[in-house]
Amino acid sequence: MFSWLKKEGEKSESIENVVEGLKRIYKTKLLPLELHYQFHDFHSPQLEEPDFDAKPMILLVGQYSTGKTTFIKYLLERDFPGIRIGPEPTTDRFIAVMYDEKEGVIPGNALVVDPKKQFRPLSKFGNAFLNRFQCSTVSSPVLKGISIVDTPGILSGEKQRVDRGYDFTGVLEWFAERVDRIILLFDAHKLDISDEFRRSIEALRGHDDKIRIVLNKADMIDHQQLMRVYGALMWSLGKVLQTPEVARVYIGSFWDQPLRYDVNRRLFEDEEQDLFRDMQSLPRNAALRKLNDLIKRARLAKVHAYIVSELRKEMPSVFGKDGKKKELIKNLGQVYDRIQREQQISPGDFPDIKKMQETLANHDFTKFHPLKPKLLEVVDHMLATDIARLMDMIPQEDVNIVSEPLIKGVEDQVSPFGYGRGEGVDAGHGDPEWICSKEKPRYDQIFQALNPIDGKVTGAGTQLSYMWPTESRRRNVTSYHFAVHKALDALLATTQNCSHITDLCLHLKDQDNNLSYTQLVNSLYSATQNCQLITQFLLSLEAAAAPGGRDSPVVSIHSVAGSLDGAAADERGRDGAHYDGHADDGRDDSEADSQSECKGASPCHAYSSGPLWTTVRFLVLLSLNLVTLIITTEVLFVSLVYVFTGERYLEFYVDRSPSTWLEKAKHSSSEVVEVSLTTAKTEMVKSKLPNSVLGKIWKLSDIDKDGFLDEDEFALAMHLIHVKIDGHDLPAELPAHLVPPSKRN
Repeated sequence: MFSWLKKEGEKSESIENVVEGLKRIYKTKLLPLELHYQFHDFHSPQLEEPDFDAKPMILLVGQYSTGKTTFIKYLLERDFPGIRIGPEPTTDRFIAVMYDEKEGVIPGNALVVDPKKQFRPLSKFGNAFLNRFQCSTVSSPVLKGISIVDTPGILSGEKQRVDRGYDFTGVLEWFAERVDRIILLFDAHKLDISDEFRRSIEALRGHDDKIRIVLNKADMIDHQQLMRVYGALMWSLGKVLQTPEVARVYIGSFWDQPLRYDVNRRLFEDEEQDLFRDMQSLPRNAALRKLNDLIKRARLAKVHAYIVSELRKEMPSVFGKDGKKKELIKNLGQVYDRIQREQQISPGDFPDIKKMQETLANHDFTKFHPLKPKLLEVVDHMLATDIARLMDMIPQEDVNIVSEPLIKGVEDQVSPFGYGRGEGVDAGHGDPEWICSKEKPRYDQIFQALNPIDGKVTGAGTQLSYMWPTESRRRNVTSYHFAVHKALDALLATTQNCSHITDLCLHLKDQDNNLSYTQLVNSLYSATQNCQLITQFLLSLEAAAAPGGRDSPVVSIHSVAGSLDGAAADERGRDGAHYDGHADDGRDDSEADSQSECKGASPCHAYSSGPLWTTVRFLVLLSLNLVTLIITTEVLFVSLVYVFTGERYLEFYVDRSPSTWLEKAKHSSSEVVEVSLTTAKTEMVKSKLPNSVLGKIWKLSDIDKDGFLDEDEFALAMHLIHVKIDGHDLPAELPAHLVPPSKRN
């Protein structure tokens, strides 16, 4: 079977070993049990080598004129020898459509004697069947991986059971055991399930995992009628398929003619792709399916051995054999129950009791053999050891077994009419213009509203709420600037002997109301770097916002007072002074004050003792805390104005680090600083998509993997959000045509 699947390397060897292993364990371990207890007379004929080597097969079953032959033509995209299509019951025979370079028809009698084909056991159904059986060979790429069996339409009344001339249900059972898929086709206009069709479906029982149900010709009715037809079909199937689960029904129109009602076109395409993908997977799972069928066969053979040996044990030695035989057949259910209790076997492993009673009536119970435990032990060892070893050898997910799709339309990446082409993430493929360019102006507006820093936005960065008013609001907050000027006047008066601070204060007073607390601290820091006392003081301002107090660039009065005390103590310690309000060298206060200088390059009389120092300390603290109080008041005021007027303010992303905050504030060209909590995440969650989906979109859009989104990446993220909202799937990797042009190189 797998000659067409051969590959180089050990994967090819693994597949061949599985097939050869199945042949070996069947002939050496399972077949002796079947022969000893006449398994082939009751259930299934002996397996031959072609049964293991055959390609996967698909069996089509349905009432007449449901579109079975047209379905095959639709798959092959061409006719095949012996095809007949019409509204009447046209297909009057079983047709096995198989691959061959030479097209032709092989009659049934010649087919069953071909040792290379798996149809030899069908000879038991006689000439009446063989005259209605043929093989059509076609050179089609679809048939390189699968074979398809077309069946006659199931008729109503006695025509189905008597006029056939052969056991139609028995033939279906034989094929059902050996095929990989059984497709039941229903016509949208003929939903009734006749008694003959019911018996045919019941003959497929035990192979529920292979059955797929198709509602064909669905384009002949509109969407309202389709809903009613679907409900009626499910109701009919519920009476036939005795399973608690709901059967999966594929809805479509499998022919090459225009659709009568095009409103359900997308539904038909989706259902068709689901069915074709299921069929496409058959070659990959063929070895696993054969292994599964062999396991089911072995379990049934064991149960059959227990039943036959139990019946043989109950038979008398001399007299009353016929009467005992009838009694055992009548009470076969009790025999089943006894075996279940003694051997701990599940009821589902036993064969159908009615069919078993009919078969037992034609056999001589005295020729049955008693139980032979050795044969059962061999089969148990096969199931426990040999089957497990073969399971490990099967490459279950080898997608390269078939180099190209068997069925046209599945994964078609060439024509523009392939499934999903030009839709979802494939939209814009092959276009010279980037797909996001059409909506990029709108995306850019949203992006700018998120206040990007250096052209990028973050997903959920740490931000502080800190606002400065725009120029239009300055008229309402002039008290702030008045307080700043007053603080500078006080600082100028108390440090008039320090030329650096004098020049700085005069310069800052000329800023024409463009002064902020940030600029004040930053300017003092840069202009007094040669004044050691003030330098240490300003450094302590920054240190006061270290971990534990980093949530605001504003420093409390306690931290400022501590900084001044610490700086003054350090200055006195270096000069060898003992702080008691006077210098310890015997000079008076005026002489000491006039001669003390900062250790920097420029003169700076920083009085560290006496009343003057206390005055300086008080005024500096007062000025700084006035600024702090006014800033806090202004933040509240501007926030209220923003809420009630809706006016926008310039926004600025502020890092938690004070030095970074000062640096960004110094280089900001804006008069206003607002740190907003708006991020890219805030905008993306408006889509109401799950966080897992949004996380995948973020990863696909963040092409440079820096944790931020620029304009192009943000536009791509918004495009992918709309793709997902429209019902399309996201790709595992970003297609090349979706990469922004700025990122392609």
